[in-house]
Amino acid sequence: MIVKRNDGNNIIDFTVKAPAKLNLTLDISGKRSDGFHLLRSYFHTVALADDILVKIETCRGDSLPSETIRANRQATIKDKNTYGINLLIGDELWLIDLQVRGEFAVPASGNNTIIKVFRELADRLRSDNEHSLLEATKYVRRCRIELTKNIPNEAGLGGGSSDAAALIEVLANLKTENSQSTFLPSSAVKKELATAIGMDVPFFLTGGMAEITGAGETVRQIEKTTELPVIIFKPETGISTAIAYKIYDQLNADETSPYRPDNDKFIKNWLEADYGKALLYSGNAFEAILKLVMPEYIQLLSYIRQQTDSASAHLSGSGSAGWIIPSDHKKCESILCALNKKKVWCKLTNLQKRI
Repeated sequence: MIVKRNDGNNIIDFTVKAPAKLNLTLDISGKRSDGFHLLRSYFHTVALADDILVKIETCRGDSLPSETIRANRQATIKDKNTYGINLLIGDELWLIDLQVRGEFAVPASGNNTIIKVFRELADRLRSDNEHSLLEATKYVRRCRIELTKNIPNEAGLGGGSSDAAALIEVLANLKTENSQSTFLPSSAVKKELATAIGMDVPFFLTGGMAEITGAGETVRQIEKTTELPVIIFKPETGISTAIAYKIYDQLNADETSPYRPDNDKFIKNWLEADYGKALLYSGNAFEAILKLVMPEYIQLLSYIRQQTDSASAHLSGSGSAGWIIPSDHKKCESILCALNKKKVWCKLTNLQKRI
């Protein structure tokens, strides 16, 4: 959801929710010649979301000191969680500050997906004669972004990808000063930019529920969304996606994994609104690697299932977050109690319909 407000003084505010996602199923069926793995997964967004505030002030370039008008593509760390970067985007100079806060704020890094979106857009709109264009810059945008991280990191919940998609939506709603067309004039251009940032970023442009295939770039929207309650939990340890795939390949787990879902039966029952039966066919192929990378996670899943009589506790993405869809409100309370006893971070939220 994006809310735009113009105060009439060349300042525009955007407030955006960047939702997390769950993999209700995740199957891996091999690897392409380019090294990317072949997936089939059903994604669903949830109400748990990062909060993003974007404030953009536009002024004329001749109103700024000459030393300010420099396009420096390297992010500079202003303090622990603040990044600064100047970029020439088309014929506008952007002076960007990104501040990261919240429960899951990470130390400053130029690899933040929001910074990647700005850099990618700058590359796509770059002039052949950047120096002369810089000298001719008429408009400067001061852009301050406050990112509140409510989604855990290294969790398989897509927080960074969702943040990138949220910024892409902001840019799609923002007109350039010279042409008065938007920076991203079509859905095809938005998707192209999103895919350049990450394979699962295009999904977050619409959210809701979708079947994800190929290497993650093919998104088929599923209209049968729901707002069922869901509990997300995450141990302290995170799992790197790259390492998870490497170990998965070493195990040849796509041939032997008993954790693979039955996607056809899952979606058949889901579309019939028999969610309890659909979840019986849920699964995540990455659970095959847990004994090696996180043996304590196997114990945690076993504990949850024993304490709550719930078989539908699964990993999301490559982990390390997991999810449970309880059968009723009473079951919600018992699951949260069991997780709190283990001092595991957990959050009661709900599946979210299409954005």
